[in-house]
Amino acid sequence: MRKIIILLLVMLPIFTFAQKEWLALDASTEQLKISFFAEPNVVYDTVDIGDGMQATVIAWDVEIDDASHPNVLYSLGVTKFPASFLHSDSSFEAIEPLLESAASPIMESEYFEHLSGKYQMKDGYPGKNYKFKVLGSEGMLEMQVFLVENQLIQLSIITRPENWFNITY
Repeated sequence: MRKIIILLLVMLPIFTFAQKEWLALDASTEQLKISFFAEPNVVYDTVDIGDGMQATVIAWDVEIDDASHPNVLYSLGVTKFPASFLHSDSSFEAIEPLLESAASPIMESEYFEHLSGKYQMKDGYPGKNYKFKVLGSEGMLEMQVFLVENQLIQLSIITRPENWFNITY
């Protein structure tokens, strides 16, 4: 199964947009690599999480204006917590509120309608997959959130209405 997923991830850009080369992002300090359709905007921030501790936040996003492209937005966010705050091997009761809070701004927004949320494990890491209808445009937002060690990783895509069932990561 893993070989099929890797093959699909490698081949998808070739099949769908052979004329456009995706840009690789190698964020070695965050221990991740990802390719974006275009140069991403990057935002760095720190957030107080209580007891004198801070989390660092890095967000990358790309908005696509080309109407022939199946997606409108690609977004990746990494929030790094102090190791003593929370870890992916913590109890589910400790992790669940964090996975829920990642989607709460969208759930509370008047621009989105929550369609589903499903807990899942990926390579042994706890996460949740959310789907939202984008009100007004009738597009769809799919967001996957995982706690990998002490990092909350959030991957989001907003797709155009005609591509609702064609979201790919």
